[in-house]
Amino acid sequence: MAIRKFRKIMKLVIFIVAIAMIGSGAWLTFTNLLQHHSAGETQYAYQLNGEKVSKVKIAREENNLMEQLNKMGQGKTSKELVSLIAFQKVINDELTLQLAEDMKIKVPSSEIKEEYEKIENSIGNKEQFKRMLSVQGYSKKSFKAMLEENLLLQKVMEKFAEEAKKSGKDGNLLFQEALAKKRNEMKIDKLSPEYEKLQLKVVEEKDGFKITNVDMADRVTQLMLMTGEEEAKVTEEVKKQFEEGIAFAKKAQEKGVLISKDLPINVQLAEYGKAFFEKLKSEVKIDEVELSRFFQANHNRYNQHASIDVDVAVLKIVPSKEDIAAIEKKAEETLKSLKKENFAKIGADLQKKSPETVIYEELGWFEKGAMVKEFEEAAFSSKEAQIYPKVISTQFGKHLLYIQEVQENKVKAAHILFREVASQASIDKSLKEAESIKEKLDKKEVTFETLKNINKNLLFAHTFTGVDKSGVIQGFVTDKALVDTMYAAEMNKVQIYSDDYAKKAGIIYLFSKTKQEEDKIVSLEEVQDRVRDEYRSWRAQQELQKIMN
Repeated sequence: MAIRKFRKIMKLVIFIVAIAMIGSGAWLTFTNLLQHHSAGETQYAYQLNGEKVSKVKIAREENNLMEQLNKMGQGKTSKELVSLIAFQKVINDELTLQLAEDMKIKVPSSEIKEEYEKIENSIGNKEQFKRMLSVQGYSKKSFKAMLEENLLLQKVMEKFAEEAKKSGKDGNLLFQEALAKKRNEMKIDKLSPEYEKLQLKVVEEKDGFKITNVDMADRVTQLMLMTGEEEAKVTEEVKKQFEEGIAFAKKAQEKGVLISKDLPINVQLAEYGKAFFEKLKSEVKIDEVELSRFFQANHNRYNQHASIDVDVAVLKIVPSKEDIAAIEKKAEETLKSLKKENFAKIGADLQKKSPETVIYEELGWFEKGAMVKEFEEAAFSSKEAQIYPKVISTQFGKHLLYIQEVQENKVKAAHILFREVASQASIDKSLKEAESIKEKLDKKEVTFETLKNINKNLLFAHTFTGVDKSGVIQGFVTDKALVDTMYAAEMNKVQIYSDDYAKKAGIIYLFSKTKQEEDKIVSLEEVQDRVRDEYRSWRAQQELQKIMN
């Protein structure tokens, strides 16, 4: 939806709580804790190695997990499971932060500031951003503190990844081993009574493998998120998975594979799988005749396929003041003809007639904080259903608003959005701007990397590698005509591309092809290291199937 906030960006960092959760026990607990917190009554859940951990942190984690599960729309997840996962995750995060301190890892204040501004800019309105933080119980200071913790957690993982490269081991395994050591040594004091039942305990032991309540909850939650199935059904499936995993691990032990028992069983079983497979793979003896047959059967996989590397910049086509005035005039003229009875029909007709410039949407129910400031103020300005009497201007264009129903804390509405689309004169002006940029690139006065420093209308600049002929530029766009043009372009020459599709989207492409690989049929000798490795994997997989049957 055009005017809804870009919550996905926020979720990665501040865990926005879904509106659907309001009214749940978890949400009420969270808001009650926030009220105490804002009143200066900081409540602590426990002390971990002498460090106090607040109840608010655990409540936020509960709400984040509950939101993900509720979005699957598959029944009600037990609060006990969610609380257990959240409680234990906070412990792991706190121990990881202590690992960061042990490893002398720090986050520069400039990096925290940059991350904060990146999120603030993604919202587009500073006041709206402050209100969104406030709803979540954050001040600017506490939000930055949370960002610092997230960055520290990330840097710890990066540090273990660096260590893995030096040692040849798996980075995640190194981290899990360090975390397990921290857990074995940790001391929890002054535990608040409501968290007593959330402590780690063994719920089943089989063939020397201990399954804890946290192991069960972790796997149940992950499987629910993957499948959307009910908790009870998933729990039975998880029990079967543990049985099969332990049986597999026992087979690995018989072959001399041993994994530390200090690790959580989910990590143990995963490591047994990898280690057992690698052991079987190392025991494969290569038959050269069979290797040749394997290569021929999979020949197309090894052939070199055409690809290009390309520098791409995207320039925004900017509507002129005259364009915007004309759009506003059209919106005002439409407003005069609107009534409650004809709003939907007029909106749908306008969209059908001009789908690139007009959008009609039924927004449904929403609460404060869900929309951009200007739109929200208009939507909550009335105590009764009505056509809002003015054109509303936002970063998305000009809106006509029909407030359909009003309740105490929420509104149901529909709107007609007139997008601020550039006229041909404005498109021509932007094309001249693109020509000017091309000239600077041709003269080496700037590079694609430094373009953002010289042009405020530049939306994006990036180097894409390995672009094939499918028309898909991974992580960017699907446009066969654009990719075909890139393939046909002269090497290292800047070109401008803006077909009707791009112009309707309000953008102009500048690109330069920097590398091109052609289709090539390869011989076994050219790729034999890769073929030998994949042949061993294939044979090891066959051996695994025999062992487990």
